[in-house]
Amino acid sequence: MNQMCPLCHHVAHAPVEASDSREYLLCNHCRLITVPPCFHPDDETAKSYYLTHENGIQYPGYVAFLNKAIHPTLPFLPARAEILDYGSGPGPTLSILLEREGHMCRNYDPLFFPDLPSGPFDAIFATECFEHFANPRQEMSQITSLLKPGGVLTIMTILWLLPERFRNWHYTRDMTHISFYHRDTIRYLCKTFGYQVLDTDKRRLFVLKKMIEPDIKQYGR
Repeated sequence: MNQMCPLCHHVAHAPVEASDSREYLLCNHCRLITVPPCFHPDDETAKSYYLTHENGIQYPGYVAFLNKAIHPTLPFLPARAEILDYGSGPGPTLSILLEREGHMCRNYDPLFFPDLPSGPFDAIFATECFEHFANPRQEMSQITSLLKPGGVLTIMTILWLLPERFRNWHYTRDMTHISFYHRDTIRYLCKTFGYQVLDTDKRRLFVLKKMIEPDIKQYGR
């Protein structure tokens, strides 16, 4: 099955096997694996599913998870940074933790906090939301337009490593996960949208610095 890659817009795709009945297509150019739109959950289904998660300031495990993104990012932030939590979910927590560090953080989530702040921001956190993007190019364009030149973008999403391991990968068992990134996909994002890697664990966390002012027409909103 051929389908335009929602990130790099190349057409050549190869099927990838997984443990469920959904189709998975590997882009041979940017190495993004995507699930075709016919398998995407609708907004109400996705919203109901997200509400089952134990995500909130009252859950120590979730706080510890978010701190894995916050602590590596703090050294790169200016004093009293203006920050956006992009994909905050129903129970904003990252914003509370960042405010405890002396920063100001606003929340955005297309399902729960749909009013997108105008920015620009010193930093944007996108923790466990890139895998939910139906249109990664459009989302990355929007994120980049909201970030000041020299600003910091922190991404958390688990990378896939080898196609033969993809079949039994737990990350595919979440029906709301529809985009899966490879290290080559991260390189593509950096090259295309003008970012430099400041810090990474090479598996899940990427702290990026915006190096150039984007040409929104080039990226396609």
